Amino acid sequence: MVETDEEKAARLKKEEAEAKEAAAEAERKAKEREQRKEPKYSDDYVDRMIDKKYAAWKEEEAKKYGDLDKLKEKAEKLDKIEEGQKSDLDKLTDKLARAEKKAAELESKLEASKFDMQKITALLENGLPAEKIKTIPKLLKRMPSTTEEELKADIEDLKDFGVFEPVRVRDGSGNEGPATGNGTGAVNNKAAQGAGKRPPAQGKDKIRSFKRSELKDIDFYKEHRDEIMQASEAGLIINDQG
Repeated sequence: MVETDEEKAARLKKEEAEAKEAAAEAERKAKEREQRKEPKYSDDYVDRMIDKKYAAWKEEEAKKYGDLDKLKEKAEKLDKIEEGQKSDLDKLTDKLARAEKKAAELESKLEASKFDMQKITALLENGLPAEKIKTIPKLLKRMPSTTEEELKADIEDLKDFGVFEPVRVRDGSGNEGPATGNGTGAVNNKAAQGAGKRPPAQGKDKIRSFKRSELKDIDFYKEHRDEIMQASEAGLIINDQG
């Protein structure tokens, strides 16, 4: 099997290390002999022997595999390439982690938005008066629920606070009735009729009326939200649910 340049470089590194280790071991033994006062070789002699042996080994390997320095250079380049690839992989991993985090945040916001629409449906189904439809954004802030059971509890709390009761106002003559639109429309109209006068025009011919049953459709509500608010202020929300 033909040995690749990378394999040669790896093997040469290993053999070089072994040669250095053997030289170090020889040096260590020489020092031990000197400490026992049994010197056999001088330091200069040992150094020359090591250099000679290493040079001979290097020359032999060069004859077999070519220039060792070039092989070593190739091995170093390969190491740098591998290190660079690891860095790129780390960058991609970080980028993927950030993308996953952002996707999770968007999904969380989407789920929260869907549940807000469910809360609006619950408010309408439980009979939120037409004149209070414009208060829905404020009511949502008073509904921290995140589950069906918690939503039921929120609705019950709102009922206890009278949120689903129609707004009632009293006119100057002491007559009382449910407010419509601006909060006094129904009473003022009633008073005007009792006095034999025609109720003041409020531009209703330009405002579309809506049925309460239509407001239960969330998509419909979202599409016509501004018109529904105008109709609510003008008292043009028709109760067709008895």
